[in-house]
Amino acid sequence: MRVTDEDLDAIPGWFDAIDRELFRWFLGPGRAISGPGNLAELGVYMGQSAVLLGGFLENGEELTVVDLFESEAGDTANVRENAESYPGLSREAFEANYTRVHPDLPHVLQDFSERIVDHVAPGSCRFVHVDASHLFEHVRHDVVAAEQLLGTAGVVTFDDYRAGHTPGVAAAVWEAVANQGLRPIVLSPNKLYATWGDPTPYLSGIARETPWWTSETQSVAGGELLVLSPVHHESYRWIKYLPPAAVPLAKRARAGLATLTKR
Repeated sequence: MRVTDEDLDAIPGWFDAIDRELFRWFLGPGRAISGPGNLAELGVYMGQSAVLLGGFLENGEELTVVDLFESEAGDTANVRENAESYPGLSREAFEANYTRVHPDLPHVLQDFSERIVDHVAPGSCRFVHVDASHLFEHVRHDVVAAEQLLGTAGVVTFDDYRAGHTPGVAAAVWEAVANQGLRPIVLSPNKLYATWGDPTPYLSGIARETPWWTSETQSVAGGELLVLSPVHHESYRWIKYLPPAAVPLAKRARAGLATLTKR
């Protein structure tokens, strides 16, 4: 089913236009490259990206999501991060947001993100979204999990790979590029899209210029990748400091102000 931006804007969270359109491309036209397969998300927050993923399931494909939700986070650093970054997160809230758009829930796991490999068959996924812990040790486990889940041509995307407050994500992701065969395809302002297969078909298929982005080609670790920049300035990082319930209203207010200033 078609999931609209209005559907997504009604859910608290951070999911910029560039990444929404990249998800739609990789999950739609990009399926001709990846082939059929399941979808997985490690870390769901309130469900924005999971709802979009759910709109691209084909016959026989499944979406599996994993999050700790209200469960004990284990080590002290993880407890602190969850309290600071994900206040108000609950399984009930996620499921309510998801079922407002889709009639049926995905396969929901309430556990540590790397344990998704105990529930999803190796090599069965065409797309994996990693947006769980920001701590280096945990992200390293998520990298390993994503590689195990993906098929040969599957795509993984990592959130917050370049944010100033999440150096652990950057360290783990670029370590995988340098040492573990991960090959970047596209860098948006907030997410890195990559594969352990051949990125060339994806690079050939992604439009260089769209209503949402412009791009430049760069060479990293012996391969080419696309670096995208938003056509319209879209910096929502300040939203992280708002209570989750206030995010949709803040976005609408900001959009309204932008419209007024153009008159």
